[in-house]
Amino acid sequence: MNAVFRYEQGENLHKPGLGHRERFRITLKGSGDQNVVIYLKRFGYPGIKELVKRWIIRRSRYGAGSYDFLGAQRLAEKGVAVPRPIAYGQISNWLGEKRSFAIIEELPGSDSLERLLPNWNQKKKEYALLRDKKELIRQTAHLVRQLHQSGYNHRDLYLSHIFLSRDGKGCERLNLIDLQRVFQPLILKRRWQVKDLAQLYYSSRDYFSYKDMMQFMHEYFDNHRLTNYQKRLIRSACRKARRIERHVRHRMKRLQKVMD
Repeated sequence: MNAVFRYEQGENLHKPGLGHRERFRITLKGSGDQNVVIYLKRFGYPGIKELVKRWIIRRSRYGAGSYDFLGAQRLAEKGVAVPRPIAYGQISNWLGEKRSFAIIEELPGSDSLERLLPNWNQKKKEYALLRDKKELIRQTAHLVRQLHQSGYNHRDLYLSHIFLSRDGKGCERLNLIDLQRVFQPLILKRRWQVKDLAQLYYSSRDYFSYKDMMQFMHEYFDNHRLTNYQKRLIRSACRKARRIERHVRHRMKRLQKVMD
């Protein structure tokens, strides 16, 4: 296992904000002319505060790499589109994770909606789904509904973690990635549902209108006429999205002060 943590080949995908995480994109030679691309994701010691949160929320001592692998495995069993998990491992002590890793197969011909939507007019030449906004909204709502109906929540459900992929036959689908925070809440389920919806709304509001958002909600609830409970949940998600926006704005101000 130590060899996995020492491995430094492949493309290092380091970017600001990863903290104790490392990501490598590795191309392996497959059968014939086919290459297989995998991602090695390594996680360092998360700190005592995070370990205690995991005890409370997840009721286990698994590491982030283990959660990423197991999250993909369990969601795939529920029919949710995710990348194929390959392997995971961790080094731990009695408190929990010291280091962990996960190996995930790359989605074919894929990119995140976060990168695709700002270049919508250009990218829709490459992806058929981007040429039909209503169908894109319908499939996104269906993906999120599948996630929540399976009893799981993502907890990081931004457009950066929804990938549009296209296989060798030209079939396109939306996928959820970065699943190390996925969990199955026993209590406060509405809270986590609101958080997921708020994160998605916050990250997509620049590309979709109010009418688009309501189409999403009708598709998500699979209901042509929203109930009073569903309307209250939508309002809660909108309020949460505004709090996320304020938090991001304040954090950017603090960062700017440090840089100045």
